[in-house]
Parts: sequence; structure tokens; C-alpha cells
Amino acid sequence: MKKLGIYLFCCTLLLFAVGSAWACDKKEKEIFFELLKEEMTLSVGEVGDVEYVLLVDDEKSEDEIGITTSDSNIVSVENGRLKGKTAGHAKVLCSYKTEVRELSVNVVSEPIGYLVEFEKDEYFFYPEEDAAVSAVVSKNGVKTDECATYVSYDTEIAEIDENGRLNLKSVGKVLIGAEYKSAYDVCTVYVETYGGVGLDKNYLKTAVGGKIELTADFENGEIVWSSDNENVAKVDDGVVTAVGEGKTNVYARRGSAYARCEVEVFGKAIYTVSDFFAIDSDLEASYCLMNDLDFEGVAYKPIAHYAVVGAANGFKGVFDGCGHSLKNIDLSSVKEFGDSNAIFGVLSGGTVKNVNVIGLKGENLKYSGGICNINSGSVYDCFVKPAKIFSADNTSYAFGGIANQNRGTIKNCIVDYSEAQLSGNIAGLCGRIYTNVTYRDCIVYCGRNNVEKVIFNENNISVKLENVYVADTITDVYENLPISFTENWVMDENRMKLPLLKHFN
Repeated sequence: MKKLGIYLFCCTLLLFAVGSAWACDKKEKEIFFELLKEEMTLSVGEVGDVEYVLLVDDEKSEDEIGITTSDSNIVSVENGRLKGKTAGHAKVLCSYKTEVRELSVNVVSEPIGYLVEFEKDEYFFYPEEDAAVSAVVSKNGVKTDECATYVSYDTEIAEIDENGRLNLKSVGKVLIGAEYKSAYDVCTVYVETYGGVGLDKNYLKTAVGGKIELTADFENGEIVWSSDNENVAKVDDGVVTAVGEGKTNVYARRGSAYARCEVEVFGKAIYTVSDFFAIDSDLEASYCLMNDLDFEGVAYKPIAHYAVVGAANGFKGVFDGCGHSLKNIDLSSVKEFGDSNAIFGVLSGGTVKNVNVIGLKGENLKYSGGICNINSGSVYDCFVKPAKIFSADNTSYAFGGIANQNRGTIKNCIVDYSEAQLSGNIAGLCGRIYTNVTYRDCIVYCGRNNVEKVIFNENNISVKLENVYVADTITDVYENLPISFTENWVMDENRMKLPLLKHFN
């Protein structure tokens, strides 16, 4: 309500209790008087209101306040409102009884332009999604904190609240408007369901610069392709081009039906053995393995070897095998750094995931593991199937199926010793631990091989094994398979094989 300004009453501004009603005519009234804004910008000719809160004895007052200006040539007071006259700066004093507040007013020669823009022209949601839209208010090209007012033009499809959150009620298309002062914008919200469109891939991984073609299956009509974030991946006629690291969704749409493919983009792609060894040149990047690699006859040097980087300066990035395999790695081939070998020497906050290690070999190994020597990061969804592992004859030495030392996370991993030649101290998952850790949803398949312990040396530290199983037969594996494996693994009872990563099929 406007009268000599905008009177706003807000209970939350009362941080203290004002006095009760007057006990007698002589008792002074309690006054609360504050400006809501201490600065204001007007263009020449623009009229503005002083915004304030005036409470007398805890009640909103309709009393008039006094308004005076330090320079009426810059800003004048007309009928209780301020008007910009010429470019410049003036102070406006606002008073009520003995209370005086100061308002700083800047007058600019150029008209003030407000702009409201939705972040997207089109939004696509499933009915069950947590949906919201967002519009940005700009003043003279500068983003502000002001909030637009939203409106839905078909509330039977979607309602919208003051924060832009949508209540999706039915499938269809609805226009959503956003308004601030005289500025206005509109976007289109599609509430859709699956059906009528299919994609040959629902999930794909690649590196920056990579291109992968998606094929849409549909009955008739034209397919419209789009990406949620073109800074991560663009799509043109089904060809997805990776632009920057991150995740986004790519859509194939036909009418109100659509299919979605999740796209994950890594920094670097690995196609060759040389590409793999180049990880050592950048231990903080993200990598995706684009195909199987065979290391037969290759002198293997562990990535981020302990003797080179130390325990705290290992691999800090992400290595995603994308369901592919590293084959025939011989851990005993490196002698210059001793025998503390693994595919990765040290994971120092880094992650290794979704990779199959097939045909792993090593003789006279000390402090070695199937994936890493020291895990101070994360290893999950990995399949390790050694061919020949001989651990050095010493009680302090042990080969761990996943790691020699675990100080991080090991989850959803399978170690298959069923066809391996084994000698010495062989642990199912880990040789040694030095801190309290938990192993979750892992299987060690011995195949009648004598694997004494899941953890060889616990160093008197508490170890939690959650859904960790040691199985001598494939039947035992199937019977003890954790439910969580079904998200990432494929079981094929007809072939009588261990679970395989889905992308490895």
C-alpha cells in the first residue's frame, strides 16, 4: 500500500518487544522506524517511493513521515514521492518525531532498463520429477538479487510457486511467465512420459573431443535432439560431441514422447598402452578407457609408484575403465623400484572404477595388490582375475586382491582366484590395513584355491565386512550375490561365469 511511501509491516523485523498500550496519556509511545533500503537509484524523470517500516506501540502506523532533500535540483519531493531531476547525488532525510533516517539517492541520466530472462527457453520433466524453473532479473545489464513473479498459464498441467518450483499435475505443455516491474519473459514447460522413442544407448562415456553416434528407434515423425548442458556435450542429428568435463542428459524427442541418454565426459581418453602410461604425467586428471588394452610383453611400470611419489602424492584423479579390460600385466617386470607393485602404486584421494583386470601376473611380490599398492581413495566396481601370483616368503608380505594397504573405500568388487597359480600370503581383498575401514558388497571367489583371509594382516584394527563373501564354488557366488550388484553387474548362469560388469559383456 502506498501513502507517502510504501508502508510495510513485517513481524520478523521486531527483534524486541515494544511497550504495552498506554497506561495513561503521559506515557510516551514506543516507536520503531527503519528504512528498508538506504540507497536508491532513479533515472531522470523517474518517480520512486521511500520504503520503510513504522510501528507505534507494536502497531502499524498510518502517520505521515517527513521527507526532505539536500538538493531539490537533483531529486525533488512531490506529493510524498521522490523524482529524479538531473544526474547527480543527493541525500534524503526521512523523519518521524525525533527519529531521523538517511536515504542516499543517485540520479542517472540514462533510463533504467530491467530485463527478465529464463535460464532456458524450454524445460522437460517427467511427471514424477522434482521440477523447477528459474528466471534472472537484470538492471541495466547487471544481474540483481530481485525475484521475479511467476505465473502458470495452465494450472491443470503445472502449478508454480513464488520460488519457481513446479507442481506437475498432468502430461502436456504449459507456458510459464516471469515478471518484474515492466520486464517480462516466458518459457515452455513440457511434462512428458516415455513412449514411442527409444535409444540404442542410455548411458555413454567419452573424453573431451570425442564423438559418439546415438541411434533413435521411433515409429514415424521427426526426431528433435537436445542437450541439457551444451558446455558438456552437444548433439546434432544423433551425434554427441563431448565439449567439457561433467555430466549431462541428451534427449531424442518426437512430439510428447522422448528418450534420454546420460552422458559423462572425462578430461582424457585412453586408447593405447602409451596413453595409459601417460597418466603419470597428469595424476589429477580424469580418464576413460575406450577399449581393452593388452600388456603382454610390456615392461610394466605402476602408475604413481610409491617409490617415486610417496604415500601422499599419488593418483588424485579418476580412472574409469568403462567396463573394458587391462590384460596380461606382469607386476614382476619392474625391478628399478623394488617389488611394491600394482597397477596403480598410490591412490591419494583418487578413484579407480569399472575396470576388469584379466591375467594379472607377478612373482616374488612384496606389498602388492591387484588394483593398487596403497589405497587412500576409492576402488569400486572392479573385477580382478589373476593368472599367477607368487608372494615373497615373509609374514609381513602379502598380496591383496584389490590393494596391499587399504586406507580408503573398497566396494562392489570381485576377485576371482579360481584359475590362478598362487603361492605365499594371498589375501582376498587386502594385504594390510592401518585404519578403521569398511568393505562393502564384495566377493572373493577362490575356486577351491587356498585363500586364507579376506584381510591378511589387520594390525589389531577393527575391520567391518558388510556383504563380503568368500565362495569356493560358482553356486556359492550366486547364492550370496548382494542385491546392489544388479545395478552394475550381469549374471549369466548358462555360461557359468562370474558376474561381469555390464559394459564388459
